[in-house]
Amino acid sequence: MFTKKKKLRQSLAEKRSQLRSEEVTAYSRLICEKIWDFVIQSQIGIIHTYLPIKNEVDTYLFIDKALSNEKIIIIPKHCLIGKLKIYI
Repeated sequence: MFTKKKKLRQSLAEKRSQLRSEEVTAYSRLICEKIWDFVIQSQIGIIHTYLPIKNEVDTYLFIDKALSNEKIIIIPKHCLIGKLKIYI
């Protein structure tokens, strides 16, 4: 199971690395809009998200919008292997 998940992550990372910056921006906007719609419909007040690396979905627009709408944002940070800190 772990190998399957690892292979899938590697495959997706490779596909992401091949995207042009315009594509990443367009997809990021679309994804963030859909997530924001869900947040509003579900009346969510606390959001756990991440900061993007390596062509991942750019969550900064979403985070800015959430903060300006008085949502609480939680962002994890990997400190050591197997260790995770949470920032609010």
